[in-house]
Amino acid sequence: MSEARNKIIAFLSNGRNYDTAVRVMAGLILAISAILVTALVFILVNGLFFMDSPTRSVFFFAWIAVTVLALTRWIIWPILRRPTLRAVAIALERAYPELKTRLISSYDLLQIDPERLGYSGGLVEAAVVDAGESVQGLKPSKIAPLSSLRENSAFLALALLLTIGLFTAFPSTFREGAIRGMRPFTDIPRPSLTQLRVSPGDAQITKYAALEIDITADGKLPEKVTVYRRFEGERDERAFPAERKGKDHREWSFLFEDVKRDFTYRVEGGDFVGQTYRVRVLDRPRIVNLNITLTYPGHTGLGVRRLEENEGSIDVPYGTNVTVEARFSKEVVSGVLVFSDETERAMEIDGRAGRASFRAMKNYSYHIFATDDEGLENDDPIEYSIRVRADEYPSVEITAPAVDVQLTEEMKIPLSFIAEDDYGFTRLVVAHVKQKAPEDTVRTQISADIAGKRQLGVSYQWNLVPYNLMPQDIILYWVEVYDNDMLTGPKMGVSKVYAARFPSIEEILEDVARERDMHVTDMQEIARREQEIGRELDQIARDIRSDRDISYEQREDLRELLQKQEQLLDELEKAAEDYQQTTDKVMDHQMTAQDMIEKMMEIQRLLDEVATDEMREAMKKLQEALDSMDPEELRKAAEQFQMSQEELMERLDRTLSLLKRMQIEQRVEDMKNLAEALKEMQDEISEGLESGEMSQEQAEQMQDRVTKGSELLEKGTEELAKMMQEFSDMPSDEAQAISDAMKSDSPSQKSSQCKGSMQSGSMSQCQSQSKALSEQFDQIAQQMEQMQQNMQQDMSAELIAAIRKAVFDLLDLSARQEDILAQISRDMRSFELARGLVSDGMNIRSALARVTADVVDIANKDIMLPPSVIALLGNANRYMDDMLGELGLGRGYGAHSPGLEAMASMNVAAEKLLETMDQMASSSSCGGGGQSFFQQMQQMADQQGQINQMTMPMAQGQQPGGMSLDQQAAAARLAAEQEAVQKTMEELAKEAAGRSDIAGRMDDIVAEMEQVVEDLRNRSADERTLERQERILSRMLDVQRSLHRQEYEERRQRRIGEDVVRRSPDALPDDLGERRDLLQQQLLRALNQPYPKEYETHIKDYFRALREDGVSAIESGN
Repeated sequence: MSEARNKIIAFLSNGRNYDTAVRVMAGLILAISAILVTALVFILVNGLFFMDSPTRSVFFFAWIAVTVLALTRWIIWPILRRPTLRAVAIALERAYPELKTRLISSYDLLQIDPERLGYSGGLVEAAVVDAGESVQGLKPSKIAPLSSLRENSAFLALALLLTIGLFTAFPSTFREGAIRGMRPFTDIPRPSLTQLRVSPGDAQITKYAALEIDITADGKLPEKVTVYRRFEGERDERAFPAERKGKDHREWSFLFEDVKRDFTYRVEGGDFVGQTYRVRVLDRPRIVNLNITLTYPGHTGLGVRRLEENEGSIDVPYGTNVTVEARFSKEVVSGVLVFSDETERAMEIDGRAGRASFRAMKNYSYHIFATDDEGLENDDPIEYSIRVRADEYPSVEITAPAVDVQLTEEMKIPLSFIAEDDYGFTRLVVAHVKQKAPEDTVRTQISADIAGKRQLGVSYQWNLVPYNLMPQDIILYWVEVYDNDMLTGPKMGVSKVYAARFPSIEEILEDVARERDMHVTDMQEIARREQEIGRELDQIARDIRSDRDISYEQREDLRELLQKQEQLLDELEKAAEDYQQTTDKVMDHQMTAQDMIEKMMEIQRLLDEVATDEMREAMKKLQEALDSMDPEELRKAAEQFQMSQEELMERLDRTLSLLKRMQIEQRVEDMKNLAEALKEMQDEISEGLESGEMSQEQAEQMQDRVTKGSELLEKGTEELAKMMQEFSDMPSDEAQAISDAMKSDSPSQKSSQCKGSMQSGSMSQCQSQSKALSEQFDQIAQQMEQMQQNMQQDMSAELIAAIRKAVFDLLDLSARQEDILAQISRDMRSFELARGLVSDGMNIRSALARVTADVVDIANKDIMLPPSVIALLGNANRYMDDMLGELGLGRGYGAHSPGLEAMASMNVAAEKLLETMDQMASSSSCGGGGQSFFQQMQQMADQQGQINQMTMPMAQGQQPGGMSLDQQAAAARLAAEQEAVQKTMEELAKEAAGRSDIAGRMDDIVAEMEQVVEDLRNRSADERTLERQERILSRMLDVQRSLHRQEYEERRQRRIGEDVVRRSPDALPDDLGERRDLLQQQLLRALNQPYPKEYETHIKDYFRALREDGVSAIESGN
C-alpha cells in the first residue's frame, strides 16, 4: 500500500508543480506586457508633452506601482497560493474522466485512519492500489493552463509590435520621451524647437591644418547658424556665419583654416544654443619641402635629373638610384622612408633636414615618417608611387628579303633589317643553322655604327661562300640584336626565321622549264581569246557599217569587247612581268650564255610592246565615241580599234612564235648545261672515292642527285624532240635520235646501278660504271652543243637568204612602181592612161603581199628583224590599195601621192632589211669590246671575293696585342693584291667615263679599295675593313648587271633603229647625204652577195634612183 500511496502523492505533486509553473510563466508574460504598455504610454506622454519634474515623478511612481502590482499579482501570488493536492486530484479527474472518482477517493482515504473510523483496511488498501494503477501512464501536466500561456504571449507580441511601430514612426519623439522619462527627478529645460547636431565635437588637429565643422539641423530649421570661437586665454568670443550646404536649411558647415593654437567653439541656430567643444592643436612635424634626385643607370645615357620641387612620385628605368631630400617644419629626431612592401630606409637627419637613398627595382610606393623630440609624428603622410620601367627586350625585323629565298651562284643574301631598343645596342648578329644539323648554330657579327643609336636600319651583304653549302642544302637564318643593359645582362631580340635554299642545277633547270612552259601556255590562251575578240569585232564592224543607225545592243557588244580587251591587256602585262622574273632568275643563276640572255631580253621587249600606245589610244577613243552617241564618230573609232586590234594580233602571233622558238633554244642550252653539270658531279664522285676524301654516304647522296638529274635529262630531251616537231626547220630528228639513244642506254639506270655497286662494296665496278657514265654525259653535252651550233648556222643562212630575196623582190617592185609613177606624171588627168595602169598596179600589189608574207615569216623566226619593217610593208600595202582605187576611177592625179608613199615605204623596208642582214652576218663579232669589259669586271669580282675571304679570318682573329708575324705577312700580300685590283679598276673607270650609269659607282669602288689597301698596310684590318670589302664586291656585281643590260640595250637599239614610220614629213632630213652614202654602201654589199642574175638591173636602177631628184620622195618615207 505504501508504494501505491507514494505513486498517487507523486502524481498529484507533479500535477501541482506543472500547474504552478505554467501559471507563473503566463503571469510573467502578462506582467511584462503590462509593464511595457505602461512604459510606452509613459514615454509617449513625456515625448508629446513637456512636463516638469514633479509631474514626471508622479508618472514615474505610477509606472513603478503598476510594475509592482503586476509582478505581485501574476507572479508572486501564484507561487504563494498553490492549489492543494485534493484540488489537483479533482482537476486531474476532470482532465481524465476515465478516473471517475477513484483518484479523489483514494486521496481522501489516505488522509484518514480507517481503523479509527471503522473502515475495512483491506478495502482502503484495495481502493488505493486500484487508484495507483489507474494513474499509471497518465501525464499530470495535462491540468496546466497552456491556453493562458498562449493568450498572454500573443498579448506580449502585440505590445512589442506596437512599441517598435511607434519608435519607427516617431523616433525623435520616442527618444526625447525616453530621455525625459528616465530622468524624472532632474530639472530638464524645455527643449528648443531647433535641434543642431555638431560633428566632430571635441577634436585634435595638427598645427596649420584646417578643421571642418558639420552641422545638421532637426525640428524647426534655422534661417542661419552661427559658430562662436574663443582662443585659450581669451575672454571674448568671435562669431562666424556657417555656410549652408544644400538648398534647404538642414545641412551647414564651417571651416577653421590654418589653425595654430587651441580654442573652444559652440554653435547657435534658431532657439538652439549648443554646448561648448574643445579643439586641441598638436604641433606635429610636417614636410614643407621635398626634392628628388634621379641617377639613371649608365647604359641608358640619361645621366642625372632633379625632379620639380615637391614632386615625390617617380617613373624611372630599372636600377635608377633615387635620392630623397626632405625639409620639415620643425626639428626632428628621426625620419624613415616606409615602403609598401613593409621595408624601411632610415633617413640621415640634420636638424630640420632628412636625406635617404634607394635603388628603384620594382613597382611599389613609399611615404615619409618623421618624429620630433616630443614623440609626435607627422600626421597622414602622403603616399608617393614608384613605377619602374623594365629595360625592354630589343626588337628586330628583317625587311628584305622578308621571304624564304633560293640562293644564286653568288651565294649572297642582301639583308636589310630594322632594329629598335629603348636605350641602345651592343651587338648585331646574323645566325643560321643547316636544316640537316640544327644543333650547330653559326653566328656572324655584323659591323655597323650602333653607338648611341636606339633605332637602326641596316643593310648587310651576307656572304655564304665560307660555309661551303652544297646543292639542296637548306639553312634557317635570323638576325639577333643585343641591347646595352649591363645591370641584368644584355638582352637579345630575335627576328623571324627565314629559310634559304641552295638549289641544284637540275632543280633550277626544271623550275625554269616549268615557268617557260607556263609562259607559252599563257600566251597561247591570250592569243586564242584575242582571235575571238577579232572575230566578234569584225562582225560588229560589218554590221555598223551596213546599218544606218547603231542599236543599243551593238553599243553594248562594243563595250563588252572593250572590257575583254582591257582584261587581255592586263593579262599581257602580267605575262610580261612573269617572263621578266624568269629572265632575272636565269641571269642570277648564270645558267645560260650571253647571246641567249640577249634573246630573252628581246622577247621581254616584244612582250612589253605587244600592247602599243596606239592600241590604248584607239580603245580610249572608242570608249569616248560610245559615250558621245555620235554614230559616225563611233564607226570611225570602231574601225581604228579594229586596225589596232589586228596589229596587236600580228605582234602577238610573232611574239608567240618567237617565244616557242626561244623555248626550244633554251631547252637545248639547258640540256647541254645539265649534261655538263652531271659529268662534273660524276667525275667528283669518282675522284672522291678514289682519293678517299668522300665518304660512301656522301657519294651515295651525290649519286642520287646524278640519278635525278639523269631522269630530268632524259625527260627534257624527249620533250625537246616533241617541241621541235612543230617547226619544219628544226632538227627534230636529231633530237629524237639523242632521246632514243638515252632510252636504249639510260644514264639514270646506269647511275642507279653505280649506286648499287657502292652499296654492295664493288668499288672497282662502281669506278668503271662511273667512268662510262661520265663519258656518256660528255657525249650528250657535245651532241647538244653541236645541234645548237647547227641550228644557229642553218637558221642564220636560211634567214639571210630569205632576207636577201625579200630585198631583191622589194627593189624589183619599187622599180616597177617607179615606172607606173613616171607614166602617171606625164599626164595626171588622162582617164584612159590611169585605167590602163590598173593591171600593172594589181600585179605589184599581189607581189607585195607575197613579199609581206615572207617578211612576216622571217620575223616569226628571228628576233633581230625590227617590227618597223612589217609596219612599213603594211603601209606600202595600204598605199597600194589607195592608188589602185584612184586608178580604177581614172584619177591619175589622185593615185600619184599614195603610189609615191607606197614606193617610199618599200624602199625604206628594203633598207632596214639590208641593215638586218648585215647585223646577222656580223653578229659573231659584234660587241667584242663590250664583252671584254664585262669579262674583266667579272674576273675582278672573283678576285675581290677571294681577297675578302682571306681577309676575314685575319680581321676577326686578331689578338689584343695586334697581328702575329704570319698575319702581318698575309696582310702585306693581300694589300698588294688589293692594290693590283684597284689599278685595274681605275683603268676600267677611265674607259667608262662616258657612261653615267656606272662611272660614279666605279669611282666609289676605287675610293673604297684605297681605304682597304691602307688598312692592310697599316695592319689595322677590322670589322670596318670587312664591311668596306663587302660594299666593294656588292658594287662590282651591280656594275656587272648594269653593263650586261646596257650593252644589250645598245645592241638592240643599233639592230632595230626607230620603229616610228611617218607618212609625209614636211622637210627633207638633215642627214640626206649621209643616208645616201649609207644606202650606197649597203647596196654595194648586196651586189657582192649571191643573187639571181635577173635582179642585177633592178639593183643598179635603184642605186641610180638615189641620185635623181625624186630621192626626196624616197627619203621622206623614212
